[in-house]
Formats: sequence, structure tokens, C-alpha cells
Amino acid sequence: MISAFPALVMALSLLLYVGEFVAVSRARIRYGIKAPAVAGSEEFERIFRVQQNTLEQLVWFIPSFWIFAAFVSSSWAGLIGLLWIAARLHYAVSYCREPETRGPGYTIGFACAGVLLTGSLIAAALQLL
Repeated sequence: MISAFPALVMALSLLLYVGEFVAVSRARIRYGIKAPAVAGSEEFERIFRVQQNTLEQLVWFIPSFWIFAAFVSSSWAGLIGLLWIAARLHYAVSYCREPETRGPGYTIGFACAGVLLTGSLIAAALQLL
């Protein structure tokens, strides 16, 4: 049975995303970018790219997270998920301040999702054997 820990981590990861799309909405007002436009101010574009990149990462992070939690370890899934959230926060802050410094946050977040996906694939394959 999966514990509440991964559920909490998943809720936090979704809260991170909600915060990012709220930031985009606020940036639209601050920089005068009317929907559907997504260009016009470099500051707005940075905030928008953070939100879009997080969405792209969530597509494979979420299923990998839950498969890992179910077949490998819910505790380890939760810990790796917390690291993913911290990395995405670092990515967001870095990208908005100075885009060239976003690398570590992106790399760590990508690696976390990669570990979850790899572990999920191995565990699922082993279950079939």
C-alpha cells in the first residue's frame, strides 16, 4: 500500500505548478501582455517559459513518480519527488533572475524524473518475469 507521503509530495508538486501559472497571470498584468500573446517582455517570457517547462516536465514526472511509488518504494518516491520540487524551484528562481544560471535546477530535476522512470521500467519489467 502506498503511504500518504507520496500523495503529499504530489500535491506539493502540483501546488508548485499552480504557483507558476499564477505568476504568469500576474506577469501578464505587470508587463501588459494580453492573452493569447506570449512575447513582448523578456521578464514575462522568462516567467512564461518556467511555467511551460514545468508543465513539460510534469508530463513524465507524474506517471513515473506513481509507478515508482507503487512498484519500488513510496518513501523513495517521496524523497526523490521532494528533490524534484526543490530543483524546479531553483530552476524557476534562477531562470527569472539570470537565465544562464538555470542549468543546475534543470539538470537535477531532469535526473530525478529520470531515476523515477528508470526505476519504474525496471520494477515493472521484473514483475513480468
